This record gives sequence, structure tokens and C-alpha cells, in this order.
Amino acid sequence: MVLGQVGMVYSDYFLLEWCSSSSSSSASSNERLLGVYALLVFGTVVLAYVRTASFFRASLKASSTLHSRMLLKVVKAPMSWFHR
Repeated sequence: MVLGQVGMVYSDYFLLEWCSSSSSSSASSNERLLGVYALLVFGTVVLAYVRTASFFRASLKASSTLHSRMLLKVVKAPMSWFHR
């Protein structure tokens, strides 16, 4: 989670430095910088996907466990509890 945030901030910082550098850079230098920026953005997207998938799996497991435990408690409850 923190790594994804660091990647996002660093890619913004990298873009800021690239834009504020001299505009007389050669085309090959700009292509190299564009490649580095693309890799930073791609890494950030991958980390965001991993974070989302992990959260989804953890939430699904937690809700499944909670439902199973609650159903078991209701099924095992004495009949007198339902007649109150």
C-alpha cells in the first residue's frame, strides 16, 4: 500500500522535474525519459491492482467467515430463544 503511494508520488515528481528541465533536450533523451515515466506509471498501476485484489480477497474471506459463524450460532440456538 505504501509502495504504491510512493510510486505515484515519485512519478509525479519525475514528471515535474522532466517538464521543468531545459526544453533543448535531444529527442533520444526525451524518448528515454518517456520510457522511464511509462515504467513508473505501469508499476504504479500494477501495485494498485495488487492492492485492490488483495483487499477484495480479504474482504470476501472475512464476510464468508462472518456469515458462516453467524449461521452456525443461529442454527445451534435453542428453540426457546426463537419464542421470546
